[in-house]
Amino acid sequence: MTDKRTAKSESEVREELQLRIRTEGVQVAYDTALGICRDAEAPAPAKATALTALFRVAGYFEKTEGSATKDLSEMDADELAAVHARLERQLEALERAGPIGDADGPDDDGGPDRADRDNVFG
Repeated sequence: MTDKRTAKSESEVREELQLRIRTEGVQVAYDTALGICRDAEAPAPAKATALTALFRVAGYFEKTEGSATKDLSEMDADELAAVHARLERQLEALERAGPIGDADGPDDDGGPDRADRDNVFG
């Protein structure tokens, strides 16, 4: 006996899944993140991750009009030099911060913790 059901193509399955993710999935993700933020007993790293996700989705981490940057291909030599200098400073700050550890305490090696590293850029 043969199966009379029509097999869905990979693209049809993908489209249906993407629709569910954009509707049901987003709602569940939002509810979960908000629940973590409101949970008084949730660990600090979980709260930080949840609130970062909420703020990012809400657009709070997007560049503002005054701080918009050009594409590198549109910059002149002085602008490229300034970007290079800023990235070098950030790299040096990351190297000074050391390895990432727990967010709520010093690393086993006595180095900075994750919170210190996340605050490198102010």
